[in-house]
Amino acid sequence: MIMKKCIGLFLFIGILGACSDNGVKDRLNYLPDSTGKIDEIILAMEEDQWRGNSGEKLRATLMKDYGILPQREPIFDLRQAPGGDLVDLLKRSSVMLVVAILDQDNPTTEMVKTQLERIKKSGQEVPPYFVRKNVWSKPQRVMYLYGNNEQDLLNKLKEHEVNIIAKLHEIGDAKALTNNYIPGVSGGLTLTMKEKFNLEFEIPNKYEVAVDEDDFMWLRFDSDATEEVLNILVYSTPYKDTAPIMSQAFPIVLRNEAGKKVQSQKEGSYMFSDSILPFEQRFVKLGTQKAIESKGLWAIEHDFMGGPFVNYCLDDPKNKRTVCIDGFVYAPKVRKRLPMRKLTVLLNAIKLAE
Repeated sequence: MIMKKCIGLFLFIGILGACSDNGVKDRLNYLPDSTGKIDEIILAMEEDQWRGNSGEKLRATLMKDYGILPQREPIFDLRQAPGGDLVDLLKRSSVMLVVAILDQDNPTTEMVKTQLERIKKSGQEVPPYFVRKNVWSKPQRVMYLYGNNEQDLLNKLKEHEVNIIAKLHEIGDAKALTNNYIPGVSGGLTLTMKEKFNLEFEIPNKYEVAVDEDDFMWLRFDSDATEEVLNILVYSTPYKDTAPIMSQAFPIVLRNEAGKKVQSQKEGSYMFSDSILPFEQRFVKLGTQKAIESKGLWAIEHDFMGGPFVNYCLDDPKNKRTVCIDGFVYAPKVRKRLPMRKLTVLLNAIKLAE
């Protein structure tokens, strides 16, 4: 009987030990949720470098103006701290950039050298910069950018500027898209988009229909908290004879025509955009279809209203028409970059239905 009790006791202790080991492993593997706003970057960089040529070049690269906005706003918000001053709260940021010069001796350089040693031990080729996921939190991206000396760092910044910005934007894109769909998807409006405009476009549930006509739809979301209004226009026009040649003027001509249906409370008002205003265009892809992306400023005739817009025009050869998707923001009391980021990421997910 005593022997049986002892065996039972040992089994119980063994089970406790196993559970305890698993608990320790779980705690070791646990990562807290990341923090930080969309396009906010925690920059680990030593003070002397931040105040010198390297910091000046970084600010010129990562704090240049964001697209077309009524007031100047940077593409990223930077919060700088030396590597040795990175407290746990800062390390939980969803996007971090660690910048170091390898011929200097400081905590930030040690952070980068540790990661470079891991790459070398794995047998991989050492890249000019690299990104690690979920280092101190999740989801998280930590980019490590380094130079053997200051000039080497400046050269890398210049050579890889476009890719560095794109990589740093990835988490912001994901956050902005998720933010759009917090209230869910409107099944009815999503189906309407497919049937009416031949578009695969999941409409967030927070948008309501302002105007609905045969070839035109105006959706809007009014935020009581920030007093900002996010608007989406979708409209189409049939080919006259053949598919039109996409030129700089063509999307604006179509947009101004559609803008006549967007009115304020003032009689005779309507929305317009003009190439005289600040303006940007480029070719992009929505799904597999080439489209023209246009960015500029809009205003309301006979009223004191205006703001930024982003517009996409693409051909729908199946239905012999041009389809345009337009996002514009009215937010007189807040900055415009964040709502424009949300709209741009949302519209970039659109594609023609197969």
